Amino acid sequence: MPSNKIVIVIAVFMFLFLPAFSILAQESSNWHYIQIDSTKQKWGDWAEPEWLRYFGLAAGDVNFDDVLHEGMATGDVDNDGDPDIVATGMIYLNPGSDISQPWGVENLDQIWNNQEGDWSRNGTKSFMHDLDGDGQVEIFMSHSERAGYPLAYYKRTAEGWKKTVLKDSIAACHTLQAFDFDLDGDIDVLAGINFGRAVNLNKDNFDVSIFVNSGDDQVFKEMVIESDGIYNGQALDYDGDGDMDIFRYPQHEATDFYLMENKVRD
Repeated sequence: MPSNKIVIVIAVFMFLFLPAFSILAQESSNWHYIQIDSTKQKWGDWAEPEWLRYFGLAAGDVNFDDVLHEGMATGDVDNDGDPDIVATGMIYLNPGSDISQPWGVENLDQIWNNQEGDWSRNGTKSFMHDLDGDGQVEIFMSHSERAGYPLAYYKRTAEGWKKTVLKDSIAACHTLQAFDFDLDGDIDVLAGINFGRAVNLNKDNFDVSIFVNSGDDQVFKEMVIESDGIYNGQALDYDGDGDMDIFRYPQHEATDFYLMENKVRD
């Protein structure tokens, strides 16, 4: 290639791509690593890129390796104006403006983190939403990998956490979301079974359901909307028509991706 053409190519490359590299550099510098617990080192604590770092949260007197596994949500659990974390049923209370200070730790319910056995122990799905409009979130929980665990939500009270069970057992409930799906003014719950995992548990029920709130936040009627499973489903008003739609993988090995459009407004 003639030298003048090489110069032109280099100039075009710099014009098109260097601004993007500059933007990426500026964005990465906006992230600041705060080490909360040095004993919970993960791969990202030493590997490249340097600007991406994990931080660990201690599990109090409970052995970390035996407790934390799968399932995390964020929300203002203690109603103090800052976001807290729920992970595998352990609650981590944000210390406030200086998050490098110790985080408070509570155990929501030991059934979510006292399990034994293989990799599937302590697998959860968690979600937070202010169910009753009092300004404080409730915590929704299910087991993402095993059978025999309930679909439930927890409300913080002066006496502790009050548990309400929506269904006694849902196997491999790997989708859990809470929104007003029927637009009647109260919060309903989306819960669904991961087909691929449930098969391995010898189950033949792969329902995806919306638990419709009766209005008192105590009685929820199950409405099955799909029978072939869902994995890590997400609810979002994708078309901006005011109702919540659902994005769906049938299972963790699926290659097909679906949108379940909510037609409640039709």
